[in-house]
Amino acid sequence: MNESVRSGSLRVGLLPLYFKLYDELIPDRRIGAEAYHALLASLIEAAGVTPVNVPVCRVKEEVDDAISLFETENVDCVVVLNLSYSPSMEAVYSLSRTALPVLLLLTTPDSYGFSSGASEIDYNQGLLGAQDLAAMLRRSGKNFAAVSGHTNSPEFLPDVVRTITAAAVSRRLKSARVGMIGEPFRGMGDIQLGGGKMKDLLGIDAVKFDMTRDPLSYGFTGDVDANASAMADADREIFFAGKAPRDALVRAEKYYISLRRWLSDRSLGSVTMNFTPPPKNNMFDHVPQFALSKLMGEGYGAAADGDAMSAALSAALSTAYSATTPVSMFCPDWKSESVYLSSRAGVNPRCLSGQPSVTVKKDPLYYGLETIAMTGALKAGYAGLVSLAPQDFDRFDLIYAGGEMLDVPGNCRAGDSVRGWFRPHIPLNAMLSAYSENGGSHHLVLSWCADPELIRLAAVFSGFGFVKLC
Repeated sequence: MNESVRSGSLRVGLLPLYFKLYDELIPDRRIGAEAYHALLASLIEAAGVTPVNVPVCRVKEEVDDAISLFETENVDCVVVLNLSYSPSMEAVYSLSRTALPVLLLLTTPDSYGFSSGASEIDYNQGLLGAQDLAAMLRRSGKNFAAVSGHTNSPEFLPDVVRTITAAAVSRRLKSARVGMIGEPFRGMGDIQLGGGKMKDLLGIDAVKFDMTRDPLSYGFTGDVDANASAMADADREIFFAGKAPRDALVRAEKYYISLRRWLSDRSLGSVTMNFTPPPKNNMFDHVPQFALSKLMGEGYGAAADGDAMSAALSAALSTAYSATTPVSMFCPDWKSESVYLSSRAGVNPRCLSGQPSVTVKKDPLYYGLETIAMTGALKAGYAGLVSLAPQDFDRFDLIYAGGEMLDVPGNCRAGDSVRGWFRPHIPLNAMLSAYSENGGSHHLVLSWCADPELIRLAAVFSGFGFVKLC
């Protein structure tokens, strides 16, 4: 998969399954099945999801061809629609072996009740095929989700779209390619997986940036100085840059252009960095938090300290929620039942309240290397904290905590930094205790309007456990 920043609508491969024996014995039955297939395709498209359509599939060879097309089209997931009973062995081989997520639709054209005639059974027995297939997918070890209901139900299509979105989140997470600037923070155990497990268990590739090479050498052309200068002038209208000299902002823009080109050229969807300590022969003249913040505003993921897992998670969640940013829980405010959040990876400007600031400072943790950063108060509103938490026996959980981001007052004394306070929907001490007992990392991802059911479904598609704290 070309894992870069997502653009455009969700796309699915719609796989209609049918019983070949019906074509041989009762060919007229096919007319109603085709009509229902067309109806579902039109409803999915009207809901904002683009379907890649194939003819009705009855035998293994037809299913194989359909899955091959869906893989070539790089859809977000395969949506299976049983138009009748269809023997599972015709489809389970291809569905269990594709890397694409699989969603089963358990739906029928009509409700079959006391007043229904015997002839209507033929048109409404797709449930039999879906259950046969679900049992075999489970037995084969394929992770999948199912949505049940009638198309007339007001919950059905929203449930379908939510589940497809969760599939897209899972797929982006488990095919992530993360740019790594520096090495993971030495001794920081919860962000690391040893022995190649990051790739083997999660599918995450970490691609290293050569820090001994001038970061401004990546694909630069002669007009880059003019571009960076124009960007700096434009950004001074967007950001409060009173404390940042213009030359510092121009340098930050150059790093943004260079890193963006590097990420794009290598199909990287997120980036993480660690300058503690900077490597020998380091060619970076500053810590590029401002550049990472601008990239997050465009849909890239990011994380601090060389944490590839959290960087991949932030990119994946941005597929569903544009206001997504990496954070850590720094300090509890026991009096207000909230916890102070900040980040050393920069901040997604979509998550800030008011005008972001640009600051230039020297952080002792970066051994005196200058940092050019975007800072500001995190905006108020409903949000969810999510952690990708490795467990024992090579298992993983997604941990979710819902709550409210508080409105940060103008006289806040937390300094010119990324700052915000999160109040969980249960007492703070209970949330913090449960979070640690479940192995939550000290790096998290914060998404506004996050839906815990969507996060649960992403865990299902990924083969993870799901822990909802509140």
